[in-house]
Amino acid sequence: MILNILLTGEITWRTYLQDANQIAQIIGTILVVIYVVYTYLTFRQIKKQTDYQQDAYLKTDLTILKEINEITSFQIQTGKAITPKNNLINKYINLELSNKMKGILQPIFKFEDNLFEGNYLTLIFINYGNAEVNKICLKLIVTVHNSKELIDQKMLREKETQTIEVLINEIVERNGGKLRIPILTTASFPFFFVQVKGEYYDVRNKKYTITEENFNGENLHLQKLQ
Repeated sequence: MILNILLTGEITWRTYLQDANQIAQIIGTILVVIYVVYTYLTFRQIKKQTDYQQDAYLKTDLTILKEINEITSFQIQTGKAITPKNNLINKYINLELSNKMKGILQPIFKFEDNLFEGNYLTLIFINYGNAEVNKICLKLIVTVHNSKELIDQKMLREKETQTIEVLINEIVERNGGKLRIPILTTASFPFFFVQVKGEYYDVRNKKYTITEENFNGENLHLQKLQ
């Protein structure tokens, strides 16, 4: 009987040891999994921070320029045109809606041509990031409103709307690089509202979204009949 008790105690002790060993293995496996997950998340965060430090960050503003001048520099060695850091590029101007409104309003107001020119809606891009931007894709929705007096007395339409898509293939340098792009002349618009949205790409072809911008304006001399 004493032998049976000793044997039973030995078996129970062995069972406890086996159970403890299994529990230790399970705990060890869980700790390894936790370590692997923690290491993965840590490296992912480090990579995210590193990528962020290498990203472009383009700030967009809208303004009106009365007149524009394009200045182009040339590399002496190659003779190729280059864009200075703060250059203004006027090759992206869309005159379709401006000319349409000029054709409608000039016979009514009898103004000289120069009063329907200028006042360029201009986008200003400043790159505060650490990667150069080499492509900007814009979508502008331009809505021109006529004054109530023109609508009532000259039977004009209340508004004209045009969507303008612009692909800008220019370099915006990193760390403060600046680019000014006139898009259209607003001098022939009695009232106007412009909505701008789009995206841009850095030299690694990484895509970013442009924060939507809105702009309102008017030309008082095109609102009341003489």
